[in-house]
Amino acid sequence: MTLLEAVKSVLDACTWQVLITVNSRVVVKQNLNSTELNRVENTNTYSAFVDAVCRILQTRIHDITFVEANGYRHPAEEAFRASGIYVAERTGVKLV
Repeated sequence: MTLLEAVKSVLDACTWQVLITVNSRVVVKQNLNSTELNRVENTNTYSAFVDAVCRILQTRIHDITFVEANGYRHPAEEAFRASGIYVAERTGVKLV
């Protein structure tokens, strides 16, 4: 089973289509806790997971925004960059 299939299976089990109606606006908050490349995999939400969630949501909606706040030690922009979570470039999702 691929990551995309696994994420879809979990979201389907949560009946996400009932919770998120067609053409809703959705904000997704991932965790970006580090900008240090040797810590990113262990502290930040896995970018392939974020991509899978985005692709599944886009089957019903087109207004998706991924958000993150500045951390104590780093600006959110640096954490987005370090994590490779520039899903927006591939999918049109907004980052804030």
